Amino acid sequence: MLALAVFEERISSIFDNSNELVLVSRKGEQWIKQPRMKISTHCIEGLVQDFKRIGIKVLICGAISGCLQRVIESQDIYVIPWISGRVDDVLLAYQDGDLSCFVMPGCRGCKRRSPAKKMK
Repeated sequence: MLALAVFEERISSIFDNSNELVLVSRKGEQWIKQPRMKISTHCIEGLVQDFKRIGIKVLICGAISGCLQRVIESQDIYVIPWISGRVDDVLLAYQDGDLSCFVMPGCRGCKRRSPAKKMK
């Protein structure tokens, strides 16, 4: 399951303040959007438990605090931070394996060498 942290129809600028995810599952070659999921980043343990329960493997988000990113990644959830843009455009780029044009300005040298990673 792929999760995109969103505000309205765009990737949320700051994950730590996000309150909604777009969930996308993959069946063969087909990508299927699921209903949006409300979240609260105030309780990190509960958030990560929810992620594990519904099977999130990849999280695409904007800026994220290092502490929160490490907690999420400690549960074998791959975080792709520093992404901005319209949800549908980012999803298409992710499916194509290249999110480079959606990396936030000034973040090309951030922790991740390449923000695109195919979801298995």
